[in-house]
Amino acid sequence: MKIKNCFLNSLIVTAMLAAGCQTTAENNPENTGCACACSCAEPLKIDMDDFGIAVRPAVPDLGRKCELAVRISNADPALPATVMAEIDGKELETVNLKPGKNLAVFSFQPETTGWKTAKAKVRQGKNQAEASFRFPVTSRRLHFPWFGWNDNDGKVEKCRFPTMMLARNPQEIAYWKHRGVMAGRWKDGRHRGKTVEACAAYWPQKTEGFDAIMIDEIGGYDSEYLKNTPRVQGLAKYCKEKTDNLFVALWVPGVLPESLAAITKSVYRKKGVDLLMLETYINYLNPELKSYYPSELLRLRIDVARKQDVLTHSIITIGIHGMAAVRPLSHEELEDQVRLIKRLAPEMPGLCIYACTKKMTRRDLVFLADRLCGKYYVSPVLTLLAETVQISDPAPVRGSKVRIRGTVTNVGGMDSGAVTVRFYDGNPANGGRLIGEKRIEKVNSLRDGKDFPKGVAAEIDWTAGPQGSHEIFMEILPENPDDTLLDHLASRSVMVR
Repeated sequence: MKIKNCFLNSLIVTAMLAAGCQTTAENNPENTGCACACSCAEPLKIDMDDFGIAVRPAVPDLGRKCELAVRISNADPALPATVMAEIDGKELETVNLKPGKNLAVFSFQPETTGWKTAKAKVRQGKNQAEASFRFPVTSRRLHFPWFGWNDNDGKVEKCRFPTMMLARNPQEIAYWKHRGVMAGRWKDGRHRGKTVEACAAYWPQKTEGFDAIMIDEIGGYDSEYLKNTPRVQGLAKYCKEKTDNLFVALWVPGVLPESLAAITKSVYRKKGVDLLMLETYINYLNPELKSYYPSELLRLRIDVARKQDVLTHSIITIGIHGMAAVRPLSHEELEDQVRLIKRLAPEMPGLCIYACTKKMTRRDLVFLADRLCGKYYVSPVLTLLAETVQISDPAPVRGSKVRIRGTVTNVGGMDSGAVTVRFYDGNPANGGRLIGEKRIEKVNSLRDGKDFPKGVAAEIDWTAGPQGSHEIFMEILPENPDDTLLDHLASRSVMVR
């Protein structure tokens, strides 16, 4: 399966031919082969249009061992090949390929977060080829599932951050697996098996070669009714007794019923559904429910997941397909929705997108949704939480010294760069007086395991006065332009006596 990749601007590809064949971009701009007079075969290359270099998983994290896959194109089947690779200058063990083999796989363990550069060099006889590929490493495992299939029409195949995709045949399974994306088997959440045992047996059926099952959909208003259905009890039985390695992801329409939260993994429950994908399609809910406050529908879904302690095993599914004639989505509206999700539920480990289909006309929304996954989940995301600003004396006497303390939090997937922190007496947007500033070297993102949100504190002294009400503001400014800024300002009221 040959599928083009839109991220060529982050790839550096160089191909060098056999001695005496001086093909360059200048004398052969269409890259159609040898520019010299001799008749040469197609050049040996690492085809980055077809993910000649891929990392597995597609979004590596610090907690998992990873693979770097290098696939050679136009190799001579009669000759062996030597493949060398490095990541940020650190060499990996050389792989020697036997004649007829074109795939080299290297193992590595990420040690730090951030964008990494993998470089590969292939030698076969007198020919060689080189290429490089940038990829992210995050501090915890993230999930970016899509409802949709690859269609060779330049949609999800060109997206950078999918981690789970529906697949329909061995070719699609192989394509996504090569890219480090979990290949998902579609399962009907409306399955009407008559017994719990029959339903439990249904979920893993016909899943050979797949990495996950993606269940579409289970939900409803009557949680008690759902709890007693064979499909829900069968799903619970399967998850509790499963011996396979299939990842279980479930789309949930409407507000999350407590009966489904009860069969989902949590900090305190080690077996269950791996990931809830809570559907919140503003483009549908707004016109269908006549809602003036669609953001409240999002907040409600998050609140239920939080109350049931399954927030770290839940993500929101945003809708970018359908209702285009009735309720079109703007780019600004979609980004605001993702910002709100991040603000309300920074614990959620990713974002799900519905949908990518052949009938979809808004290709721009596909690529925007993919970029938003990178901007608000993979990248560092710096913010000030509501309780950020603290003061040693909430009602100080005029002229006394008090200590102001504020915490900068990183709710993204990578450690941040340096951050400038400023404290003001009064809103800086309205002429507030600068008290002072501090510099934080970096703010770590949350690690999987026993880590918990801590942030990094900045402190400064303030001489209280004059008498009356004051509003102490804390402002943050990331020094790295690639760090995402969520909420940059927080404040605390103080009464000086």
